[in-house]
Amino acid sequence: MKKMNSLHIEIANVLIDCAGQRQTICYEELCKRVHYPSPHAIGRELGKLSEFTYDKYGFFISVLVVMKETQGTDNPMPSSGFFTMYGEKCGKPKDGIDIVQEQREKAFEQDWSNLIDNIRASIKS
Repeated sequence: MKKMNSLHIEIANVLIDCAGQRQTICYEELCKRVHYPSPHAIGRELGKLSEFTYDKYGFFISVLVVMKETQGTDNPMPSSGFFTMYGEKCGKPKDGIDIVQEQREKAFEQDWSNLIDNIRASIKS
């Protein structure tokens, strides 16, 4: 996995806030909040952070970032990149909705108080 940087800390802070409020955020809004130019390109950076949370906590924090057209529905869904990453790490999911709900509940319940320190330690190493 490539090294993370200050952008990953910014993304993590936004997602920690979302988790604390038990909310999702669309890619476009995440980009606005971290001053990133492209919702289509942020997936690469989000993927690095999500692989990090998978290694540390056993699930993907990127489950909180969803496609704009699904935001506000009963089942806001991440992009296909989430499912590709999930499949590479965990095997192909049988039901995408169940996986998203399971991963999202874990993200909502996780104590994220040490995530930023863990990212900073990763950057320094």
